Amino acid sequence: MCPDDKKIAVIDDLAKKFRTDFPNAQFTDSSIILGDDGVRADFADGMMIFRYSQNGPYITVKFEAKDRAVFDARKKYIVDTLRIYPDIIWDSQLGVNQDFLRL
Repeated sequence: MCPDDKKIAVIDDLAKKFRTDFPNAQFTDSSIILGDDGVRADFADGMMIFRYSQNGPYITVKFEAKDRAVFDARKKYIVDTLRIYPDIIWDSQLGVNQDFLRL
């Protein structure tokens, strides 16, 4: 979860971080599609998406990988990255699948 008044700034910052951390990925975000509600990074071996909800205090994370090692590395990257943001609320009963992101 992320407060409504913070979630867009978090996603915008994540888009910048993705571009720095993954310079060879292909990106889709609001700089490419005006009004886009997230950032997507496509890799040769999968993808990651962070999106903010249009109707609630949520950020959705999706990711894929072609093998378990890449999947685990991506999961760790996501958790480590989200922990940077103090506005992410980890301990809420309204959060869905947060347990999956616990390392």
